[in-house]
Amino acid sequence: MLPMRTSHRSLFQAASAVLVAVAVCGASGQAQAQTQTSRSRITAAIDNGQRTTLAHSRPARAVADFDRGQVDSKLQLQGLELTFNMSDAQQADLDALIAAQQDSSSAQYHQWLTPAQFATRFGMSDADLAKAEAWLSSQGFSVTGVSANRLGITFDGTAAQVASAFGTSLHYYRSSSDTESHYAPSSDLSIPAALAGVAAGVRHLSNFRVLPHTQLRSPVSVRPDFTSSQTGGHFLTPADVATVYNIKAAYNAGYTGTGQTIAVIGQSAIVATDITNFQTAAGVAVRAPTQTILPGTGCPLVFTDDEAESDLDLEYSSGIATGATINFVYAGGGNYNNSTGCGNGTANEGVFDAMGYAIQNKLGQIITVSYGECEYVASNGTSPAPAGSDVATYELLLKQAATLGETVINSSGDDGSTSCAGQYGTSGLNSTELATEQTLNVSYPASSAYVVGVGGTEFPAADTGTSATTYWASASGSDVISSALSYIPEQVWNDDTAGSTTATLGTSLSNYLSSSGGGVSTLFARPSWQTSIASTSTGFYRLVPDISLAASPSYPGYLYCSSDTSTGITGSCSHGFRDSTSTYLTVAGGTSFAAPIFAGLVAIINQYKNATTGQGLITPALYAMASNSTTYASAFHDVTSGGNECTVGVSLCGSGNDNLWYTANTGYDMATGLGSPNFYNMMTAWTSGSSTSGKSFTLAASPTTLTIASGSTGTTSVTVTPAGGYTGTVAWSISSSPTLNYACYTIPTATITGTTATSVTLSVIATNSGCQAGAAFKSAGTTVSVNEAPASKAPASPAPGHSKLPEGLALAGLLTTGYFGRRSRKLKGLVAMGLLMVGGLSLTGCSSGTVNTSTSTGTGTTTTTSVSQTVTTATKGTYTLTITGTDTTNSAITASTTLTLTVD
Repeated sequence: MLPMRTSHRSLFQAASAVLVAVAVCGASGQAQAQTQTSRSRITAAIDNGQRTTLAHSRPARAVADFDRGQVDSKLQLQGLELTFNMSDAQQADLDALIAAQQDSSSAQYHQWLTPAQFATRFGMSDADLAKAEAWLSSQGFSVTGVSANRLGITFDGTAAQVASAFGTSLHYYRSSSDTESHYAPSSDLSIPAALAGVAAGVRHLSNFRVLPHTQLRSPVSVRPDFTSSQTGGHFLTPADVATVYNIKAAYNAGYTGTGQTIAVIGQSAIVATDITNFQTAAGVAVRAPTQTILPGTGCPLVFTDDEAESDLDLEYSSGIATGATINFVYAGGGNYNNSTGCGNGTANEGVFDAMGYAIQNKLGQIITVSYGECEYVASNGTSPAPAGSDVATYELLLKQAATLGETVINSSGDDGSTSCAGQYGTSGLNSTELATEQTLNVSYPASSAYVVGVGGTEFPAADTGTSATTYWASASGSDVISSALSYIPEQVWNDDTAGSTTATLGTSLSNYLSSSGGGVSTLFARPSWQTSIASTSTGFYRLVPDISLAASPSYPGYLYCSSDTSTGITGSCSHGFRDSTSTYLTVAGGTSFAAPIFAGLVAIINQYKNATTGQGLITPALYAMASNSTTYASAFHDVTSGGNECTVGVSLCGSGNDNLWYTANTGYDMATGLGSPNFYNMMTAWTSGSSTSGKSFTLAASPTTLTIASGSTGTTSVTVTPAGGYTGTVAWSISSSPTLNYACYTIPTATITGTTATSVTLSVIATNSGCQAGAAFKSAGTTVSVNEAPASKAPASPAPGHSKLPEGLALAGLLTTGYFGRRSRKLKGLVAMGLLMVGGLSLTGCSSGTVNTSTSTGTGTTTTTSVSQTVTTATKGTYTLTITGTDTTNSAITASTTLTLTVD
């Protein structure tokens, strides 16, 4: 069962200004980090006798109740991967780079890295890779390669070798509803201590596969939704989608996604004629997709359910972006046989591995994935996500996608507010497993701040039935392929089936759920671009989804073509959209349709913006448009009716108020996000990386040169001048070139309330004795040590534009003050806080010593704390300080100025 969490009130009262002091000591600055290759980090001999445990590395789905015993020690395992973390300096550099690439005032704006540049800058050094490879070989493994980003080593071996090298045995697991067993580690892994902090974990020790976000329907002959000549019923085709969401105007203007490549990610082979049959039936250009099988995963193999997912993703991405190139990137059958070259269907590499391959090799400007895991499972049942978990592994890859200019799109799930439903099978669940399903949880990777999470809507039943003619053309003798007449009002997709009268305790909630995935992340801090839209009453964590499109399999449902036996159709699309008997239609729904459709829309926007190399992270642009009421009303359809709550009865949903939480309302909500797109208006209003409102400010330092003696303090004034009606609070980040060691800076946030310029004082302290260790924030006469807050509750990943702070500043403690449990409904005692942004500054390289630090409590009491630190004065020389101010609610509003500092 997921641990219960309580709301955390703010730990201190904020004043109008927040003072930021960042100590810098013995580290490479951001400017240097951008040009350096990776430094070696494995400093000791790799000794098996000294080991460390990788906490929470056992998969959450390896449930003891389902344990069927140990695997054969001779079981051959291919494609295992030893993965590595980035260093703190690399992580800070990466976060700063992503922010700069999305900042239209930066010289790095949309200057994407190549895959090779990313590997050189953020991967492991040659020396470290050689040491790790040598150790793997010494354990009997066959090393087969290094990942393109130099953050993983692939190898083959046996279960016995895994047990010896990583301290865990592999067991088979099978629930009562599973038709086959899956293997996974039965305990946490261990590694040699020399690899601690460098190695993240070992992947592919489990062959549990991620589930698609698709809702299939039984064969349909009585209710199609294009318009059926047999019944007058309706179904959606690409042409109908184009009408409903105002895409035809973009087509008419010549925008179809030409010059763009969409990488569609899957884990099953397809029958190519299904795709071309669909394109013919839909009346779009017939173009078979390029197919790329994940290297080392055997030959193409069809998997039931996954084949249908692949088909519909390919059909609707190509059916919307009719001019784009479609690259189908998928995992093969697994357990590659060197003699036959074919897999045997027991793959331990799947859809997320294919996604990683597409990202690392930039196989498309846009990547769409219609699979996900609930955060609880993806993080191995713990928060923050441990190193080596799916979340930790793929967050790094998703950040890489942003730096390469790739936009990643993911469906938000089909299980409403309870995304863990079905993660343990469909029956045979015990009370603990059912309780886990009932807990509010969102789907990953849709919950990542580096992904566009796409939810689902539906049309009211009265507007989709056979007698509904307001929004549909009538059929007269033949099927009407394009029958939607206009936009159709939407509500939250929720087709949950009441099952409480027949359900038993062991029955999975997933058997009855059919609704848009959404809610509050338990892992990730709320990105700055989302704070301007979402109410703080929902806490301080990432909200899902970002945007939505029609997803219901019933109101009205999508037509598609597939040879997947799970559809129950023989000869799908043999006669137009109908089967071999010219009767039945293949119909489905789910956010799996919404994601590839939105991927097609992004391809069209990229063409419109001439973004030939991609736009990278586009969520800031979406939320910037939505923050302007005029643009929001024009570019989005605000969905204000319905909710994604569990409605199938207390015996399945659980008791309490959770099932009332995620309802639609005016503006952003956690059922449909910002709403659905009014596409042509969205495309023409699109402005990536900057504010669409025209609001801005400029910065100026006075004096622009500052000379101070080493060991002393100097000040300059920084003036914020508003423009275009800007009001708000400006927070700061400061970097130096070359690196200014053994110094710190203090500067209060600047609040702009009118048209008058506001000035604040920047102090430069040229000795680390003036930089209070562990006391980075001051307000209202109170010095607050961020180390006082429990860092274990902090989100695992900083939001875009925020660098990970080095040890000693513990930004995690600050984030904890705004932490919200998944069952929280509102935060009482909320206080305003300035946004700390630090780029390229570090505390590394300090030796030990003692400094007495005085701390005022604000009540007349002063405490003195002995802090271990060497008293060192700043290095003499001339430095350029770059002072960057950013609005605390809209990171697109930012400006910079420079100061020349001389330390004598």
